[in-house]
Amino acid sequence: MKSLLGLLALMAMPAVNASCLAVDGNERLTNYCLSARSADAAIPLDLAKVIDARIKYEGYDDGLGFEQVVAPRRFSPLFMPFFEYERNINGGNPAEPLELGNVTLIGDPDLERKDGLVYGAGVGLAGRWLVGEGRYLDYSAIATRREAVDHNLNIDGRFLSICSKNHIGSWRYIDACARRYGEEKRLSDAEVDRVTVSLSQMLSSNGRTHHIVSLEPGRIITDDYRQNQIRASLETVYGNGSMTNISFLYGEDKDAHVATRHQARVGYQGWVAGLLVGLTATRSETNETTFLGYERADRTDQIMVKFSLSERVDLELGYTKSDSTINFFDYAGFTGGLSISPFFLGGD
Repeated sequence: MKSLLGLLALMAMPAVNASCLAVDGNERLTNYCLSARSADAAIPLDLAKVIDARIKYEGYDDGLGFEQVVAPRRFSPLFMPFFEYERNINGGNPAEPLELGNVTLIGDPDLERKDGLVYGAGVGLAGRWLVGEGRYLDYSAIATRREAVDHNLNIDGRFLSICSKNHIGSWRYIDACARRYGEEKRLSDAEVDRVTVSLSQMLSSNGRTHHIVSLEPGRIITDDYRQNQIRASLETVYGNGSMTNISFLYGEDKDAHVATRHQARVGYQGWVAGLLVGLTATRSETNETTFLGYERADRTDQIMVKFSLSERVDLELGYTKSDSTINFFDYAGFTGGLSISPFFLGGD
């Protein structure tokens, strides 16, 4: 940590450091950016205190030497509002007939999926437990309910997460996370466990472009199957404060189940005409399996645009198209909603 403090003691010009904070989407990458752009000039006191607090929040008690103290155990209750479009509120089937060869099957209308606007909220808590220099536990537990505007339907969700974050030296990190996500709809419910180990390295390609490269093996556990996955990703922050990310995921072949086989994602976030805008494009492909004796494989393309309307509220708009070898599972449509940052209600 002494080398980090030495770098930060020679901090960069205010505008350069401010660009590190302009798009603060990755805590570690932002902190690395602030450090790597250290130069010969002093910065305003307020920014120095921000950097001091950020360092202490990663477990380094000394920070930059300011008197402010960060509690080693911090948690807060939270409240999360929702207002969005949901394409399958009840967990039902497509309304189209199922055609398999020369056979056409007509589904029960009561089991067809319903779409529309939903609103609701989530409550829970989130916190961090500092356990050493550059080592801490992040945890959260959240329960949600969303109600349909036009249907007598609701969606209940729950999310649990605990992550051990560890700086192992020379801007390298190893993290281990366990997460559980559950969702209950009128006609279906799902529960997914995901366990991952992530290896990350920070690096710079020049004085003002900084990256975090990660390799993340993981295991998915559902009610139907278990799958090993591995994800590789690169996230970059540039001199103007914009960020890009690219990731590739490879999943173990599960020929008896529909599971993600490949996924590629690219994203950009930056300022356009004074507005913070994010753009993400994703392509996912499932493995080949069979459905009632017929071959099935799906490909899904999605593009999402996010506009930051305020510090807390984002407007998200997107389009999703799924193509399947069985037309019954094809889908194309728009999605979107308001993404509202959690309201933290105090705590330790």
